[in-house]
Amino acid sequence: MGKLERLDFTIPDFLRTVWVSEHAREYWEPKIRSISASWHAIERLTLLQGMRPGVLQSVTPEELPDVQNWALAKNIPMAIVGLDGATESYGNASIPYVAGERFTYRVYFGLEPEKFIDAWKAQADLAIGHMLGFPDCCTASFVTHWKKEGWRDLTIHSYGQPLQRNLMYNNVLLRHIGIRGVFHLPCSVNCQESVKIGAKIIGVMMHTEGLMMPADWLQQLLVMPMEWTSLHGVAMVTTPILKTIYASDPLPTKATLRLDSELYPAHGASGNKFPFQNVVTSRLFFNGFKSKSDMSAAHSFIVSVLSDAKVHGKVLDLGCGNGILLKRIQAAHPNTKLLGVDSNTAVIEDIVPGVIPYCSDIFSFREWEKVDLVLLSSQRLFEVDPYKGTALMEVISQYSKRLLLYNYGEWREGLEYYTDPYFTVVTAVKNDNYRALLLESKHAI
Repeated sequence: MGKLERLDFTIPDFLRTVWVSEHAREYWEPKIRSISASWHAIERLTLLQGMRPGVLQSVTPEELPDVQNWALAKNIPMAIVGLDGATESYGNASIPYVAGERFTYRVYFGLEPEKFIDAWKAQADLAIGHMLGFPDCCTASFVTHWKKEGWRDLTIHSYGQPLQRNLMYNNVLLRHIGIRGVFHLPCSVNCQESVKIGAKIIGVMMHTEGLMMPADWLQQLLVMPMEWTSLHGVAMVTTPILKTIYASDPLPTKATLRLDSELYPAHGASGNKFPFQNVVTSRLFFNGFKSKSDMSAAHSFIVSVLSDAKVHGKVLDLGCGNGILLKRIQAAHPNTKLLGVDSNTAVIEDIVPGVIPYCSDIFSFREWEKVDLVLLSSQRLFEVDPYKGTALMEVISQYSKRLLLYNYGEWREGLEYYTDPYFTVVTAVKNDNYRALLLESKHAI
């Protein structure tokens, strides 16, 4: 990217949030507040987990006693390295401390407080970055664009082209409302070191009591399509559920950056302009099919694969949609009890009678019980980091006698990586349009 031009003025920091609907606000605003309120605790948790050697946080005078008690209880050294002015909302830069006005402490938690204080006083940015666990490339980018060139918003510097795939973990476009994948500003949306850090953060959350659901919500918010635009000092981030408007660097011409994704959030608005999609309004056929006949043909294939399987007991569909596939299976195998998991609240609320529903992302689902058969689209395993896919396979093998992996589109190679440690193949079926594997758990139930 060539040298970017800036206009010679500055807009004071501000932040506005506009929701696409009251339904979207009622559903997502409490979840965003929960994630934002937990972020400092999550950051300190990564320190306890050994993910990073230190943490630097802004702490209010009211919070300081509790934070100090936490550090003492965990045997974590801490040091106050400075004072900043306080702000009610996110700002692009710290506010100078003014005696007599509201302020926050800048507090370091970590193993070497004296060394950190020395680096902080010397403004040794690379050393500071090392002691906070930030990638060197991201620290160098911060020094170049923020400290040397004076940019307030590094968004435009982290994107190599106007349209990018949403890698989720490096997405910090919603940081102004407390939603981000990592604790630092990635040098690039494609920074692999930042991706690794983001994956570890989500992993820590998913294995911590009280943070499993926030981890699920955070991923849904990070992975949705979104667009960033900036002109004359005003930047906007547009998503299917809300828009944030904030002060940025004054650009003379409009800049537009897009994160593309096929994953769409619950209560996302419908539209024909990016990042909006034409959301199917008929809840009966919400399951991703273009027509009733397409859905019927796909479900008939699944039922045919199970024709000789003697399915009985509980059947769990991970990604059940409105539950119609489960009802088709029950029609062929009457001695079954139906359980369905889906992250979309709208379809869960209107699930067909006879299906016990659970609203959850399938990789965050925790209400496991012994079942006879689990249904899962094989494509879901390739939408997440490998460790999450293998973790799901292990859990399924422990709770289910059998697993049916299916796909209605292109069949991805490499399923053996996920299935071989936990399952043996019973049946493999395919035709011109669909493919399925019926697997049996290697674990005795």
